[in-house]
Amino acid sequence: MQEVRKEYKFIYSKQQLYLFLNSFDNSLKLIYPERVINSLYLDTSNYKYYFDAVKNDVNKTKLRFRQYGSENQIYFEKKINNSNGKFKEKEKVKIKSFNEVENILYEGNTLTPVLTVNYLRKYFLFKNVRITIDENINYISTKNRTLHHIEKSFDKIIVEFKLFDSNPDIESFFITNPIAFSKFINGMEVVYNL
Repeated sequence: MQEVRKEYKFIYSKQQLYLFLNSFDNSLKLIYPERVINSLYLDTSNYKYYFDAVKNDVNKTKLRFRQYGSENQIYFEKKINNSNGKFKEKEKVKIKSFNEVENILYEGNTLTPVLTVNYLRKYFLFKNVRITIDENINYISTKNRTLHHIEKSFDKIIVEFKLFDSNPDIESFFITNPIAFSKFINGMEVVYNL
């Protein structure tokens, strides 16, 4: 399954999140129960995908395994950003645990697990825009990358607008300017000091 979308991201404090939520006058509709998202990101031994993501605005890919909430299903996801836009491909896999993930070959590169990320996500709908709020973000090293268990927390809240078609008036609800932010990049930097 492939989604095509436009995204706007914001980093908020708790106070800013309160102001943001109040700007909608109770018109946000909760569309899923909140749930914990667990992701296991993959990269090469020399962090090719991390460095591509840092250096390039387009022509970059993020690869991860993801589990949504308490469901037993794990998905393999590709987030692709190229000159045609941003795409996400998602497919079910047969593994039952991230511990089962070993090396995989992708476009001639051998990839291994490099970073686990988990957080609490809330989902809302406003008109034709999906809004997610991610908090309690944790980054965790993987055992094949370091002998030490490293866990770091990110104390801000990520708010993301996901548009699946155009909505020019949504910008009136932005209380700050959108930013480029990636949990993968941020996590790699704080866990491995890249």
